[in-house]
Amino acid sequence: MGRMRAAVPSDASGSDAPTIDLLIRPTGELTVKGPRTVPVFLRALRSAVRDALKRAGLRPRVRLAHRRLEVRIPVPDGGVDAARHLAREALARVFGVGSFSFVTASSRADLDEIVAMATRHARDRVRGRRYAVRCRRAGRHPFRSTDVERAVGAALNDGATVDLDDPDEVVHLQVVDRRALLHGPRIAGAGGLPVGTGGRALVLLSGGYDSVVAAWALLKRGVAVDLVHFRLAGRSDERRALQVAKLLSDRYASGSRPELHAVDFTDVVADLRRHGDDGHAQLLLKRRMLRAADAVADRLERTEAEARAAGRSRHRWARIDALVTGEALAQVSSQTLANLRALDGAAERPVLRPLLAMDKTEIIERAEAIGTAALSARVRETCGIAAGRVETRAEPRRVDDLEGALDHALLQRAVQDAVRWPLRSLRAEELTLPYLQVDRLPDRAVVLECSAGPRAAGGGPPGSVHLPVEAIAERRHELDPDRTYVTTCPFGTRSAHAAEILQQLGFDAYAFRGGTGALEAHLERRAVEAAQATAPDA
Repeated sequence: MGRMRAAVPSDASGSDAPTIDLLIRPTGELTVKGPRTVPVFLRALRSAVRDALKRAGLRPRVRLAHRRLEVRIPVPDGGVDAARHLAREALARVFGVGSFSFVTASSRADLDEIVAMATRHARDRVRGRRYAVRCRRAGRHPFRSTDVERAVGAALNDGATVDLDDPDEVVHLQVVDRRALLHGPRIAGAGGLPVGTGGRALVLLSGGYDSVVAAWALLKRGVAVDLVHFRLAGRSDERRALQVAKLLSDRYASGSRPELHAVDFTDVVADLRRHGDDGHAQLLLKRRMLRAADAVADRLERTEAEARAAGRSRHRWARIDALVTGEALAQVSSQTLANLRALDGAAERPVLRPLLAMDKTEIIERAEAIGTAALSARVRETCGIAAGRVETRAEPRRVDDLEGALDHALLQRAVQDAVRWPLRSLRAEELTLPYLQVDRLPDRAVVLECSAGPRAAGGGPPGSVHLPVEAIAERRHELDPDRTYVTTCPFGTRSAHAAEILQQLGFDAYAFRGGTGALEAHLERRAVEAAQATAPDA
């Protein structure tokens, strides 16, 4: 990387462009691993750091130096302060980073030059204050770290007071091989291990607090994750899951390329309700989800193997070694030890439950800390399908027998039709438009006519309810959270806004594409088709 310059404006000649330089220290857990393992982990960390900074809009150069990372970033148009803020925010969420510091200045690893550099850049900072000098060293040098501390301390002592126990200011120095760095205080990193060093898993993601925190916990332990979401009650739930998955990916999955696979489970749930036992319904649904997740993982492994064989590898981890859920012991009646035992036989892969011993308060606090709580709070609970008492001590054989009566072809078809969403390349409009509009009226849906002001007599489709966009928040208590709503207006503009508001409030809501005229035409066609279907043969 060459000599590192302080992040200052270039001189008048323009020969030296300003840079921001950083020193990154891996977590202690990383550096104590075996001599063959450490380089692998450090390379993964370098890739993750580079990825995080690039996605923050910076152009970093990252190199390894004695189990540390040194980063140089050209200052962009926004200026030094803005770039430092972007770098700090990005690095604070990279797993494997123990701490990092901004470098103030550098010199050759010569004792006299180190003293001169420290004096020039730290004298004003320590004047009239109590201070200490701390030096760390890596490599072979004709001096010790204590020699540096004493020499720099003596040079700064004029007008200041040394206090090793309780200093107001600390002068930090790092000497690595032939270079010495003067840097600022340590900023805590995210800890954990670099993503990808712990293999790969598939997380069952509803989008609620539990499953998101479970995915985050695996990422922190170095496991690259893909996600599978089961759509149980409308596409608006899939949209919310995608939003929180996108946030999780952008913030915490640096160095990897997570995907979300959306599986429509509507027919599977309907089959379960027809043939399942109500007391075991929750367990049967979870078993179907685990079987489907296992099948999705099989498909992903085959896809990766085919890509590698064809020379189209995307540098992803081919094997998926585990499934992950957000289950916590006794959080709900279906999550007892006996029931968890009855679930595990549904999947060939082990099922990991990183939140097993956490309570709901702890999980929500963690979601708030990592920034996903606000989105998860909008996710509706849709997997509660049991109408009566839920079995809390299920017998595995009994659950096996009940599941055997279900239609396995429906499960296979749902997996085959799964929709793949590459989270890193997902655009904002993809999180909105496909989930706001429909071109057919779902069964038992309530039509909301959203024109402004009082509705004229006969306005809107027959049976529709008039609810202006401006009144939605005030009248939300009039709406049934278990029903699906389709909004409409003459031109289809206000209805899209209304559907967006309703979805944000937690309702399963959509706008009919094309407005009221298109909806009325659809209803007429449906009436004609129904009449033809029931008419006696000629």
